[in-house]
Amino acid sequence: MKTLLTGATGLLGQAIWKVFKDEYEIVPVSLSGGKDTIRCDLVQEEEVARLIDKYHPSLVIHTAAITDVDLCEREPAFAHQVNTIATRNLTWYSSQIHSAFIYISTDYVFDGEKRSLYVEEDCPRPINVYGISKLGGENYVSYFMEEYFIFRTSFLFGRYKQNFVTSCVERLTSGEELVVAHDQIITPTYVDDFAQALKEFLKKVRALPQRGETAYGIYHLVNQGKCSRYELVVEIARILGIDTDVITGVNLDQISKDAERPLFSALSPHKFQKFTGFIIRDWKEALKEFLSQYAKKG
Repeated sequence: MKTLLTGATGLLGQAIWKVFKDEYEIVPVSLSGGKDTIRCDLVQEEEVARLIDKYHPSLVIHTAAITDVDLCEREPAFAHQVNTIATRNLTWYSSQIHSAFIYISTDYVFDGEKRSLYVEEDCPRPINVYGISKLGGENYVSYFMEEYFIFRTSFLFGRYKQNFVTSCVERLTSGEELVVAHDQIITPTYVDDFAQALKEFLKKVRALPQRGETAYGIYHLVNQGKCSRYELVVEIARILGIDTDVITGVNLDQISKDAERPLFSALSPHKFQKFTGFIIRDWKEALKEFLSQYAKKG
């Protein structure tokens, strides 16, 4: 299946590319055009039109986004262009050739007022520019596309690009002290697990009659469990054998940030697991495997 993958040089994009490349004909797209990818500025409508017309993909996996929450808050017009308008361009031209469409969204579409795992039926109420821009993308996907899947995920980590977990590893191993929020609850998610689970999902969809139309919609795809940022960093230190006394937990509002964050944005993967029969492992197990591989790489 010819599959156009945006954000192919990103953290999640690289994981999906690696997992999918043996069974899918991947057309990797990035803004820079580096690492053997095709250059395309998705904000420019004419570039997207040429891209879709040239490659005519059966499936589009749209991972490209600005995920720096504070940058989005400082530059809302930029966030809107990259996260919302680019998605509008892709969905419009993909709909013209009847492609199936996968959009990667975020737990930050929620306001954090809930205290149990968010499910797909919960009403989105983003409280920052990043969440608003990603929800705008979701709305274009559901408006233009007939065959679509929206996957919300949370707090991605992996080896392909710098992220919160790799940054913490570097700081802890260099002897730095860390101050992190102990009241912001998240679901850490390993990109390799996400990519493999997504592949299993598509196998299930292809086995359904009528191109899997009963499966279209929104799914939460995360590792199981939840924790605070503080608990995550403590677990990293524990696995690495580093004294946790160097880690201080504080309230989120004591940490200077441009963007407000939801205090609770942990997601439930129950709907995904029920549909696929694929059980996603706990975040602690995934983190342990990742850190083992990361240490070997280092």
